Amino acid sequence: MDVKKLIDQEEFFYADCIAINSCELIGFEINGNKIEFNNKVIVDTSDLTYIFKNFSVDIAGSTYAGGEGASHGSCGFFYKKTDGYLDWILISTESNPFVRVEIIDNDARFSTSSGATWIIPNNNIQAVYIETN
Repeated sequence: MDVKKLIDQEEFFYADCIAINSCELIGFEINGNKIEFNNKVIVDTSDLTYIFKNFSVDIAGSTYAGGEGASHGSCGFFYKKTDGYLDWILISTESNPFVRVEIIDNDARFSTSSGATWIIPNNNIQAVYIETN
């Protein structure tokens, strides 16, 4: 499975999951404002959705982008690439589309159209959490 190729084709898995370094795929569940990674969550690698970027920003040599999935209005995604290499990507079937990113104190803060902010502290996608208004 070549995750970078999927993104270049503007497609991704229609599942709550992250991919790290273009290959490691991990499912997750949302529990309150926390993301709980769970290898028992099934990611059907044949179930794809088209993804559409709402923004793409170059910051300190990396590209941060995000947007929405075509499968459902509540589907959103965001990712980070450095030198054309995929660092990580996250897609959520429940987040709503992502509309912008800010970097504050080494934390990437991805905001959704519903007002929630998904925070990746110190570039550690596995420590992602959600702030709601």
